[in-house]
Amino acid sequence: MVANFSSLERLLASGDPDFSFPTVFFDRPPRALCVLRDGRILVGGEFTTVNGETCPPLVRLLPDGSLDLSFKPDLTLPEGFPAGVWAISVTEGGGLLLACDFGSAGYRVLQLAVDGKLDARFVNLPLSHAPTTLIEQLDGGVLLAGPFQTVNGVPRPGIARLVGDRPVITWLPPASNSGGPVRLVTRSQPGATYVLQSSSDLVHWTEVATQVATGCTLQMEDPGAAVAAASAGRFYRVQRPGAR
Repeated sequence: MVANFSSLERLLASGDPDFSFPTVFFDRPPRALCVLRDGRILVGGEFTTVNGETCPPLVRLLPDGSLDLSFKPDLTLPEGFPAGVWAISVTEGGGLLLACDFGSAGYRVLQLAVDGKLDARFVNLPLSHAPTTLIEQLDGGVLLAGPFQTVNGVPRPGIARLVGDRPVITWLPPASNSGGPVRLVTRSQPGATYVLQSSSDLVHWTEVATQVATGCTLQMEDPGAAVAAASAGRFYRVQRPGAR
């Protein structure tokens, strides 16, 4: 895909125009593009119309280039409605991370759920300028890069990281021998509750243990399974109820 001034066109692998894809026209140039796995295309910018139809600054096109009228993203914050979308990234769960321009309220990063609803749990800190790159990390944290100088008033010239709350598991060696209990360690937030679950098929999960974190790392144990059994096909995950 290529944004050419105020239009969007698709090129073949050879670099030649793909004439099977119709040119999509905007009243202002797109700033961000993201092609989804199913062929649909997310487009962000400061435009207000696409092919003459009024639209928000974030739209989704169908694989044939037509406007997906079923996509109605929730972009409104107490500070208002964004004038533009500068960057788009798809999260692990299929949601969206957006860098948006809220005018006098500054630039902010939003997270949308798969259905386009605003994730109110995601803290929308003001930035001095919009990030041009958004990268979600394993723990749900977000790396930001771009021409900003501050995040929430704190100097962070060009790069910053927003803290995530998704558990990331690391294996610990058994307590004594190869038949010892399975132990895992995850990053955690003090006072938060974490649940250890196990599965043999990655579909059906059984709760093994529940624990409240007292520090930034949490060790959890499955006393009913030895390391040898785990390596034979038992899977584990740690979840934080209510976390993203």
